[in-house]
Amino acid sequence: MFEPVGNKAFLLDPSAVLEEMRMHQPVYRYENSAVPIVNIFGYHDIRAVLRDVDSFSNTLTGAQQDKASTDPYNLLGMDPPRHRDMREVVKNVFTPGMVRSLEPVIRSHANQIMDTVLDMGEFDAVEDFGAQLSVHLICQLIGVPEDEKPLIREWTREASELGFDLLWHEQTNPDYERRIAASMQTMHDYFAEKIDERLHHPGNDVLTQIARSGLSREESVSFARLLLVAGNETTTNLINHILRLLVIHPEQQARLRRQPELATGTMVETLRYAPAIRGTFREARVSTELHGVSINAGEIVWAWIYSANRDPALCDDPQRFDITRQPPNNLAFGHGIHTCLGISLAKMEALTMLQVVLERTREIEPLSDALDPINSLLSNGFEHQPLRFHT
Repeated sequence: MFEPVGNKAFLLDPSAVLEEMRMHQPVYRYENSAVPIVNIFGYHDIRAVLRDVDSFSNTLTGAQQDKASTDPYNLLGMDPPRHRDMREVVKNVFTPGMVRSLEPVIRSHANQIMDTVLDMGEFDAVEDFGAQLSVHLICQLIGVPEDEKPLIREWTREASELGFDLLWHEQTNPDYERRIAASMQTMHDYFAEKIDERLHHPGNDVLTQIARSGLSREESVSFARLLLVAGNETTTNLINHILRLLVIHPEQQARLRRQPELATGTMVETLRYAPAIRGTFREARVSTELHGVSINAGEIVWAWIYSANRDPALCDDPQRFDITRQPPNNLAFGHGIHTCLGISLAKMEALTMLQVVLERTREIEPLSDALDPINSLLSNGFEHQPLRFHT
């Protein structure tokens, strides 16, 4: 039986289970939740669902509305035409030129982080390494003071763990719902104050651009929250998966060190092989059928991106981590109108950090194989990853 909830072994490495489901039950109705969740595992099926915004909505309705750490103004929870209008405004903030201009800033801070962890000897690749880079950049973009960075990281971790997992619960969970509500309200109040400050006293930061972009106050607050979480946790997870995969595939690490020009391929292959997001949701707007399985209007559809990226329909020998692979069109950052806006920035951060690792180390030593996964069906990452770099 397919039971991903609370399954530590599955969260740590879902590949075997997802492959079995994709091969034998490509669409599976999970009935242990308050509203059935229709799980989809195949690459082409998931692409089709994510592209069909008329049949599969990003907006949760009914009892599902209170089971996600989002709000009515969140870009991720919008459908066209509202989504299109807001995305156009936001896209003008994250221009290619702005992203390119950040590369020297990212490289400088990556080297500072490397200085720190080399002095430490043993370090946690999650909190001391990956998160340090992503939190620093997001805080710099938003204009968050240095002493508030730990608070931002705490909110990010909480959001990644809460995610949309309440959708999978059979019974209501008042404590879980209170945690979601409290987390959302705390971040809302924080960013509402920051947006108001930028409206009256503009600064040279992205938060000022958001505040003055033409979005409403609530839309600006919601996008700032989204930027904080989506632009932080996913990059941290990507950096950590790169390091982990190089550790457990020493032959690939050796080749990369001989051919550092393969760094981009390594980063892209990591996105395919171990995406930072396990899956994403939609709510069916119409009743339909897929592979003989009924999907009723109002039910949740869960698209397993992790599974789609390991589908032979995407590439040959998909269970093999190969940094020389010609990059296929994987779904790590989603597909269709909801493809992640921050894709270029996340890739630049991860690639720059990998290049710094290659430039300044000769070996990555794992200090423990007993890793704990983030307890979330949404966020694919580790709680901690103890490492040591050798120079």
